[in-house]
Amino acid sequence: MAKGRMYTATSLGRSIGQGPHEVNILLEEMGFQEKTQVVLDTGRKMYRWEATEKGKPYAEIMRGNRNGQAYEMLVWNQEVADMLGVKRPPSRDEFDALFNKVRADKIELSKALLDITDLKAKIEVISARLGM
Repeated sequence: MAKGRMYTATSLGRSIGQGPHEVNILLEEMGFQEKTQVVLDTGRKMYRWEATEKGKPYAEIMRGNRNGQAYEMLVWNQEVADMLGVKRPPSRDEFDALFNKVRADKIELSKALLDITDLKAKIEVISARLGM
């Protein structure tokens, strides 16, 4: 089964500027899922997406209950998101490293600004002495 962050067709679509319908069609074209017909106890027919053999290593079935109605939906792992061009959020370690780099750069910029301010003051003193 897939592990880590999982994405619905809706969340994948938001990340790449598409709707869930377009993402589902794309995943079908990639061979990861297929639309199957299900007949409910009431006799009502509905369609749902199921992972193909090719898609199973990348998918899980998410089950839930909304307004008293049970539902199932396919969710996809980071590998599928990568294939679709979805940018993943940074890990905690990556975020911390980036934060520390930005903080160090800010300190260096502050020091450079102080050096420039000090240099400007020295130039003003020299200019005053030379009568400029």
